[in-house]
Amino acid sequence: MAEVKKHYDEYQKYNTQIFALSVDTPEKSNPLKKDMKLPFELLCDVEKKVIKRYGLLNPYEHGGIAYPAVFIIRPDGKIGYRSLDGTAKRVDISETIEFIKKLKEDPEHETHSQSKKKWIFPSPINSIKAIKNIFFTSTLKDYTYLLLTPFVLLKMVGTKLKR
Repeated sequence: MAEVKKHYDEYQKYNTQIFALSVDTPEKSNPLKKDMKLPFELLCDVEKKVIKRYGLLNPYEHGGIAYPAVFIIRPDGKIGYRSLDGTAKRVDISETIEFIKKLKEDPEHETHSQSKKKWIFPSPINSIKAIKNIFFTSTLKDYTYLLLTPFVLLKMVGTKLKR
């Protein structure tokens, strides 16, 4: 979201609306939007209907959250661009801007290529903030997930092997 915020003006040149989607309630999302000074809307999918429909549900983390992803919906309502990302590896934002430029010229433009993902490494300041969050704002539920992570990983591997 921070990367999109940084390039928000470039998206606006192409009359693009931006939304972020999460499983959080409005009570959690609104302060985040305010704190990060986000110029776009944060949509709340508390029941995870949209996230499931788009195949983005990560059931192994915090009781089910969305995998990071980028979708660009063409003017005709069809998905023209899709990038399913990971927490530390995301699509390069310049690729999405380039796609929108081409979409402006050709409203039916779409891409099927696998985009190159760039690794995201937190700055030392953000690393310190994350560690503080773990120790000072985590709940018992968060610690439970942390302790169960090895078992969840084994379950994921087992599920993959069964296929």
